[in-house]
Amino acid sequence: MVIAVPFAHLRYDAGQAADARMAPRLINNRAMDDSNDNAAPEARLVRAHGRVQGVGFRENCVRYARRNGVAGWVRNRHDGSVEALLQGSVLQLERMCVWLRSGVPGARVDALEVEAAAVPSPQLEGFERLPTM
Repeated sequence: MVIAVPFAHLRYDAGQAADARMAPRLINNRAMDDSNDNAAPEARLVRAHGRVQGVGFRENCVRYARRNGVAGWVRNRHDGSVEALLQGSVLQLERMCVWLRSGVPGARVDALEVEAAAVPSPQLEGFERLPTM
């Protein structure tokens, strides 16, 4: 199964299957492969809702992002959600968003909001956990 994910503004709901093995492979109706990772970086502001605090969500997010070359940060929000700013290639961002939906053991993501964001200047380096906001 191929999932095409437009990133202008997107919300995954609990009823949608988002399996890490089904990482998106199409953008603008063309196949994606790792050779497209050299494109100019993009950024996404992501907010996960559900059972996402107290289950290691942020620490798992930091590890996944660092292993996969995604820059940015992640933090808890006082409303019980987790927010992250992600910077990387379109393919890296798609893969991370699919992983965020179902990749953290013990978490339950009821909704994942993804919005296009401006790439920070200077660009982000590394991935860190920020204090709760």
